[in-house]
Order: sequence, then C-alpha cells, then structure tokens
Amino acid sequence: MTVGGIEHHVRLATVTVGEALAMMNVPVGPDDRVYPETDAMLSPGASITLERVGNRTWTDLTSVPFAVQKVADPTVLKGQEVVRSAGRGGLRQETFQAEYVNGRRVAMQTIADVLATPPVPRIIAIGTKPLLAASGPHAGREIMYLEATAYYPGPLNYGGGVGSRTAIGLVAQHGVVAVDPSIIKLGTRLYVEGYGDAVAGDTGGAIQGRRIDLCFNTYDEAMRFGRRTVRVYLLNSP
Repeated sequence: MTVGGIEHHVRLATVTVGEALAMMNVPVGPDDRVYPETDAMLSPGASITLERVGNRTWTDLTSVPFAVQKVADPTVLKGQEVVRSAGRGGLRQETFQAEYVNGRRVAMQTIADVLATPPVPRIIAIGTKPLLAASGPHAGREIMYLEATAYYPGPLNYGGGVGSRTAIGLVAQHGVVAVDPSIIKLGTRLYVEGYGDAVAGDTGGAIQGRRIDLCFNTYDEAMRFGRRTVRVYLLNSP
C-alpha cells in the first residue's frame, strides 16, 4: 500500500480496497485518488495506491504602466510642453489555481485575469501657437528661440569637412543655415539675430529639434560665434 508517496508492506484479511484502507485507518479526502477504486476486489499480492490531492488558490497584483499621450495644443506656444495629466499606473489582478499530488505541484492555471484599476495616461500638451513679433521691422512674423552652432564648409570644420552643396542644392556659404525640417521647412527665409538674413537650406545629423547650424565663410568666424541661443524670425513659409 502506497499512501501519499510512502510505501507500506502489510498483510490484511480484507476483500475490497475500501476495507483495507479502513482497517489501516487511512482517511480518504474528497479530492484524493485511489487506485484501484475503493470497491475493487483484492487478490493476493495486490497493490493499493492513494494519492493525496490538494488545490491552492491565490491572487497576485501586478502594476500596469501608464501610456504617454502627446496632443497638439494651440493655446501653448511652440517649443513648450505642458503636462496636463501626470498619469497613474494601474493594477492587474490575476487569480491562479494549482493542483498538488502528494505535496508536489503537478498543474497550474489562471482562473481569472481582471484589470482591477485601469491606468490613467500622462497627457502632455505640445504647443502649436506661434510667438509673433509685436513691433520692429519683423512685426507680425513668427519668432523662434533656437540653440545655434556654427560651421564653415572647409576641412577644419568641427567633426570633419562638409560638402560644398547643401540639401537643396545651394552653395554652402554665409546666409545658408541647417535646420530640422520638422521644425523649419527647407527653403524658409529667416532673419537670425547676430547673424543676419538667411535661408533654411541644409540639414544635419546632429541638427535635431530646436537647433540651427549657421554657415560662416571662414573657420575663425565660426569659432568666434561658438554656441548660443538666438532669436530667429521666420520671414516666409515655402
């Protein structure tokens, strides 16, 4: 007789499996499994196996990250971002059930999966409202404040020489600037304070976002300019 994985050798004068278990004072739980069945007839040398079967149910809570949503907002100035909602994570509740035979887990399943607390997205307003010059020679024109760097189309340019022709086919020279086309369209005429009239005629791998790269005719001019924030007027839109 094997009970719960432990083997016993016994001699019993019984007729059925159920009688043998009763004579050995072995209780049979409602989920336990007996082989052969309790009403089976015994013969000399027969074996009886009783598997102790139990079930365990438990619940786990796991966090659910919140999404980030960016929305265009015509009430916020271009280049600015405003958090409208901070966002909050959610909770997922999963209920599992496992079956154990003789103390060893043999099966597990998910019996419930519920989004107990839905996440709340973070809402970020992206400004689309242009800042317009109120007075001066460029009154009414859109103004942008950009981080400006300088280059010159020669072999000593920082990062290596650049081509003599720009992305739209212009000669690289003073007055031609590189921009991010998602911020300023190529071909736009500009006025850059501290630099002068310009045209957005080129792009660059490092010129991403609110940046502008100003072309100078000499290495010394580019070095003197360095890096600074400039006010840029958009004079037209191609």
